[in-house]
Amino acid sequence: MAFVYKQDSIELISHEEGRIRPIYKTGDSIRYAYDYLEKDHLGNVRTILTDQADFTVYAATMETKVAAQELALFSNIEETRVEKPSGYPEDKTTENNKFVTKLSAKDGGKKIGPSLVLRVMAGDTVQINARAFYKSQGPIDDNQKVPVEDIIVGLAQAFGTPTTVNSTHVSDLAINNTPFNADFYNNNYERLKEKGSESGQADRPKAYLNFVLFDDDFKLVEENSGVRQVKESPDELQELGVEKMAITKNGFLYVYTSNESQQDVFFDNVALALNNGPLLEKTHYYPFGLTMEGNSSSALTGVNYAKNRKEYNGIEHTRDLDINQYDAFFRTLDPQTGRWTQVDPKIESMEMWSPYASNYDNPILYSDFLGDEPEGPGDGIKKTGLVTGREYTLTAPTDFKSSLAFAGQYALGVLNEGVEAVNRYINPLVPAA
Repeated sequence: MAFVYKQDSIELISHEEGRIRPIYKTGDSIRYAYDYLEKDHLGNVRTILTDQADFTVYAATMETKVAAQELALFSNIEETRVEKPSGYPEDKTTENNKFVTKLSAKDGGKKIGPSLVLRVMAGDTVQINARAFYKSQGPIDDNQKVPVEDIIVGLAQAFGTPTTVNSTHVSDLAINNTPFNADFYNNNYERLKEKGSESGQADRPKAYLNFVLFDDDFKLVEENSGVRQVKESPDELQELGVEKMAITKNGFLYVYTSNESQQDVFFDNVALALNNGPLLEKTHYYPFGLTMEGNSSSALTGVNYAKNRKEYNGIEHTRDLDINQYDAFFRTLDPQTGRWTQVDPKIESMEMWSPYASNYDNPILYSDFLGDEPEGPGDGIKKTGLVTGREYTLTAPTDFKSSLAFAGQYALGVLNEGVEAVNRYINPLVPAA
């Protein structure tokens, strides 16, 4: 067990199965989370699971008193905020409900409302809610379709980093930097609207609470995506929502309100509640230790979270100051070249190999936690001695001759341990040890 301190505060307590991590929150007593490291057969840490249970609510109330907090999380709040209209029902979600968001597809109107993008992990659960209101009027004219480009521009402004050509247009670069493009809107989004049995009816505005999950490759995850259209209930305060939904893939959850109708629709109190699951980190490696950044992922954690450093072969990974190396006990591994940067401390026992070679150039079978001598097939008997605890010296197979020596030594060790096991636990003529 090892204790790691950061300045004068303990950062983590490391042990064989994982680590114990203190959680510091102002005004609260220190709590401790237990993180467990899942390793593969080579000792590479692949997954980190935790017993820490966090519940977070992200809300856009549109009230000016909390604007600073909400603007740090949501887009399109100030652009769509208006005073609540006459006839708006009482809503006790907030103490003083004075402001709402107004959406309309009319010229000059805003089509995309409060928007949030959140990092989620498989195993998380989310709950999404919003209030909606519209006034009764004559027959709804749905024949006038909103140009797809207008919706895409609105989404790019909400979720992208737009580069404006002028005040009303967004460049192709900005649109391409978001997953919302013409293909998404014309195909995937239409399919999501068809999923709801009540969606697409012409007797109500085409106004929606939308939630869309993209995985780490920005491919749509349909089972965690959908829309909730406003109901045929004018002059009433409606609640649109998604009950507790389990996230199936790591990715990015986009939540936003939209209106494709000429009629004004008001939204308020858009909220997302997130229950974090047990998955904290997921890491994949190239054979010689380089991290597959595109396939690896981590949960949204606070600034005080200590990222796991024990990765390839269980060795500590140093990334500080843009250094990318593994600091084993005896020497340092460069994962980009798959070579140690110092000479092998046991070079006499491996004369056929370069003193800088890693894992006999076969990282699929061997690992080297200390940086002195690779371990692989047969080393289990060398380590444990199975029954007797005896240490066996095995010749690392490098060619045909050494492979025969390895096989003979391994077979002899297994035979010795088997005979000892029979004598100890089965043979009645041999006294128990």
